[in-house]
Amino acid sequence: MSSETIEDYCVRVLQDLATHIDDDPINSCGKELIKSILIDPEEVIKYANEKLHIFPFNDVQECWKRLYTDASITRAIDLILEQVQTSKEERITVSEKWLNETANVLDMALIMTGAPRREAIIHELFAWLEQYSEDRNLRNRDRKRRKLPPSTFPKSTVRHPEIIYPIPKLPTTTSEFATHLSSSNVHPIVITSALEDWHARKLGTWDSPSYLLSKTFNGRRLVPIELGTSYTSDDFGQTIIRFREYIENHLTIADGEQLSYLAQHDLFAQIPALRKDILIPKFCYVLPTLTASPNDHTENSNLISDNDIAPPKEPLIKAWLGPAGTLSPLHTDPYHNILAQVVGSKYVRLYPPSETPNLYPRGVTDEGIDMSNTSQVPVELVEMAAEIGEGYDDTMEDDEAMGEAFADEGMDEDDDTNEEPSFPQFHQARYVETILQEGECLFIPVGWWHYVRSLSTSFSVSFWWN
Repeated sequence: MSSETIEDYCVRVLQDLATHIDDDPINSCGKELIKSILIDPEEVIKYANEKLHIFPFNDVQECWKRLYTDASITRAIDLILEQVQTSKEERITVSEKWLNETANVLDMALIMTGAPRREAIIHELFAWLEQYSEDRNLRNRDRKRRKLPPSTFPKSTVRHPEIIYPIPKLPTTTSEFATHLSSSNVHPIVITSALEDWHARKLGTWDSPSYLLSKTFNGRRLVPIELGTSYTSDDFGQTIIRFREYIENHLTIADGEQLSYLAQHDLFAQIPALRKDILIPKFCYVLPTLTASPNDHTENSNLISDNDIAPPKEPLIKAWLGPAGTLSPLHTDPYHNILAQVVGSKYVRLYPPSETPNLYPRGVTDEGIDMSNTSQVPVELVEMAAEIGEGYDDTMEDDEAMGEAFADEGMDEDDDTNEEPSFPQFHQARYVETILQEGECLFIPVGWWHYVRSLSTSFSVSFWWN
């Protein structure tokens, strides 16, 4: 930042925002709207936000994302310049309210739009805000005012299932992995000792709430979280809260309290300081040593063809942080997946694509959302039934145990009013399973169905790649 001040930087950014090259999608919004950004950025944010919610995110025109982003940056700069000027004239200290409001505006642009063409500017503004608050000793005042977070995450765990069909755990090399990808029977494997070079795995980093707060502007950064049992449950919802609130209030859940999950979020693009703590596994760049015929992949029939979805240029990196008990229902993804377990442990059950007819995929919802990649079968209840049923096994023949499990969840198998579906073929489906421990990676081949449940406070990173 050299001798440049926060004021200098903000003025320079405003000048840059006023200049749009010919191929900038924001030009499609019209000159009047673009002019309004400097005049009334708050109103422009509201208008662009309405446009963002008319269609599914992938169908939203790029111009509205750009408009929302530039208006948000302009609003944040207005707040910064107003604060700097007022502090000069009245010698007032930096207020928490002002910092929160400014951080909110910038983070909402990242979360809502990805900040196309302006991501670097927003990251630089956050760096300036942190420096500005540190220069005024706000961090020390925060420490005095707030209770200190725990040194580590809660160690409480939930039930651990018995592993009957284990996934092999191997210290795999890239050449061995390439051979595996080339085989006629690609299947999941757990790769051990794969995260030894990650800074996130060092003691006192991602297992420390204090460390994570320090990387998220003392917890001021906003994050989207999912509420409820899972995205298929009736109690499902979504909200956006501060990272500090999530760490302090949502990672220890008492019986009966609603679960919350920071799930499938592009946290590392939003907060680059955390991205520096991880490395893309070398396995994501491995190519098969030969090309096998699709007809040879007996376990991987029904795979999505290469023409159905374009492979990402780089692995898609997502964060998964939540308390014990959070889960992802049985589903498939259109990419290969390396699931890296950084903190805590997870139970994972996987079914090959050839078992799809026995897994009862959902269809298209009334809202037109294609849910065919998600099973109707509530695997969490199947797990519960296995514990309740004496001598219960994977054949799912103990109907009495299954009925008790549904009853415990407030459902009655025989009650027509609940309309709880039955899944008679599910007991035929073959699966493999594992408890994924800290420092391990699970390779999930494209098209394999997988169900995931956290056994403790858990922080995982997934890498989707083709």
